[in-house]
Amino acid sequence: MIEQKSLIRMEAQLSKLMAQKMGHKSGPFDKRLAKSLRRAPASVKKAAQGFTQARQLTQHPKLRHQVDGPKLQVQFATLVDYLTRIDVADRRRGLILSTLGSVSFGLLVVFAAFMAWLIWRGYL
Repeated sequence: MIEQKSLIRMEAQLSKLMAQKMGHKSGPFDKRLAKSLRRAPASVKKAAQGFTQARQLTQHPKLRHQVDGPKLQVQFATLVDYLTRIDVADRRRGLILSTLGSVSFGLLVVFAAFMAWLIWRGYL
């Protein structure tokens, strides 16, 4: 069994990490967590699902006793570990490079098509 205060503290820490690393600051906790873990491995998603189920169980006084404290601690540690390993600058750099690569490839294809058209029409 786990106390509701410690679960609230865990939730606050996860919310803080999600706001810092992913930029998800508003909305229900469950939706922000799901949105933050879209690209996460299956083990992290499974830990998040267990954590949200424990959150729901602790809101009911009689069902609170069904929550496994050590298992919840492991799930929480998995989530915190995943969120702290995220490098925001690297993700931003990767997004920018991916966009630039796509645009440059498109321009290269257009240029090649234009050159083929010039050769086909006899201008070159």
